[in-house]
Amino acid sequence: VCASPSQMSAGIVEFTVEEHRSRVGVCGGMQFGYATPPVVSSIFPVSGSIKGGNAVSIFGQGFEKDGFACSFGNVVSMEPVRFISSALALCVAPAVGAATTV
Repeated sequence: VCASPSQMSAGIVEFTVEEHRSRVGVCGGMQFGYATPPVVSSIFPVSGSIKGGNAVSIFGQGFEKDGFACSFGNVVSMEPVRFISSALALCVAPAVGAATTV
């Protein structure tokens, strides 16, 4: 397992695997992409029915079509996230046993 080092900006970099002692390249010509982490700025609505089913709009930036799920407290929504744009996604709130703040 290789941990990627930090990068100052998003973009594609060359990825090479080297033998540790000799520093000889084992494979090269591959690419690795750095992406700007998504940021959530707000959600609406901020509350809903304990029966679930409420569509929750997530506003922010840097959203990608794949790669995230919605959790409400410790309950993960079983509905797939609906990607609208890089700044908007929709989640469906799951049912919960009792009213609570998440």
